Amino acid sequence: MTPEDALVLLLGRLTFDNLTKVRIFHIVKNGVDWYKFLNICVKRKLICMVYKSLTDLEIIQLLPMIIINNMQYHYEQNQEQNRKFLKVSAPIISYFNNNDILAVPVKGIRFLNTIYSKELGVRILSDIDFIASSKNQSDIHCFMKQSGYNTYLVNNKDVFCSTNTNVKSYFYIKFDEKNSYGKLRIDFDFGYPDDLIQKVQSSEQPVYEFLYLCNSYYEETYNIINSKNIATYNYVKLIDIHEYYSKYLSAYAIKEIFHYADKINSRKQLMFILDCLEALYTDVFHS
Repeated sequence: MTPEDALVLLLGRLTFDNLTKVRIFHIVKNGVDWYKFLNICVKRKLICMVYKSLTDLEIIQLLPMIIINNMQYHYEQNQEQNRKFLKVSAPIISYFNNNDILAVPVKGIRFLNTIYSKELGVRILSDIDFIASSKNQSDIHCFMKQSGYNTYLVNNKDVFCSTNTNVKSYFYIKFDEKNSYGKLRIDFDFGYPDDLIQKVQSSEQPVYEFLYLCNSYYEETYNIINSKNIATYNYVKLIDIHEYYSKYLSAYAIKEIFHYADKINSRKQLMFILDCLEALYTDVFHS
C-alpha cells in the first residue's frame, strides 16, 4: 500500500484516536504526492470526508492551493446535493409513515439524519435506499408511479417493467422533460423479513440496524474480497458501519452483539464485518 493509499484510509473517519493521529502525521511528515492522493480520494468517493478530516486536523494548509480549492468545491457541492436528497425523500417517507406502509430509509440517506447529521457534506450519495415489506410492494409502486417515477429491475439494465412479486429489488427514476435519466434514483429492497425491517425502523435497539448493515455488506462483498484486500472494495460502506458502531454500539459488549446476531442468523456476517473493521481501525475489539 502506498503512503497516499494509507493516508486516505486513515483520514476516512469522523473521529481519531491518538494512534491514528500519530500514523497520519508520520505519513505527512515523510512526504505525500498530493495529486496522487487526490486521485485516490476521488476514486474511492472519499474526497469530501477526507477534506473535512484534513481541516479538523489542521493539515489542509500543507496541500497545494489548487487541490484545497478542488476538495472544498466538491465538499460544498455535495453538501448542497445532500440537502436536495433530504428534501426529495421527506415527503416519500412521510407518505409511507402516514399510510402504514413498511418502507424504511437505510444507509446513506438515513445516515444524513444520524451519524452524519452534523457534517452533511462528508457522505457522497449516489441514490436513496429503502428496505420494504413485500406485502406493501404494490402500494409503493402505485405511489411512486403517481409521483412521476418509472421503475426498473435493479439487475436488468434499462428495462422498464411492472412490479412482479418474484423480484426483490426495484429502482425508480424520474424522467426529465427531455426523456433522459435524472440524477435521482430511489432503490427498494423487498428481500428482508418484516420483523427486521420493523426493528430497524423503531431504532429502539440500534444493534439490529448495525446487523442489517453487516448483512448487506456481507452479501455484496463476501464473494468478491477477502480479509487481505478488504480496503480495496467499497470502503465508504465500511466507514458507515464503523461510524455507526462508534456512535451507537461502543457501549455494547461484543458477546451481547453476537447474542442478537444469533437471533437473526447473522453470526458469520457479523464476524466477517468485525474482521474487516479490525483491519482498518484500532477502536473495534473482536473477542
